[in-house]
Amino acid sequence: MTHKLIEKLAEEAHNVWVNWSKDIAKRFQTEEFFRYQIEQWEKSWVSYSQLPESQKALDRDIGLKYLEIVIHHYNQILGEKIQLKISDEEEKK
Repeated sequence: MTHKLIEKLAEEAHNVWVNWSKDIAKRFQTEEFFRYQIEQWEKSWVSYSQLPESQKALDRDIGLKYLEIVIHHYNQILGEKIQLKISDEEEKK
């Protein structure tokens, strides 16, 4: 379950980045300074499933960070201690 949740969070992180980078690209498309960067970003304006594994790994790191933040705040608010543990079995899924 944890692995699937991290994948979902990673996909959402990618979607947020795509929307953000497209917005920046629209605003600064005429700026010479941003042209090269926009060309690089356009290569990643695909669905999460189409990303290379290296990019997915970066997005998973962000998804994991999101989950850690949620767990940290859950523990603080409720005074309970839940821990994030990803088993080797889940990593393989």
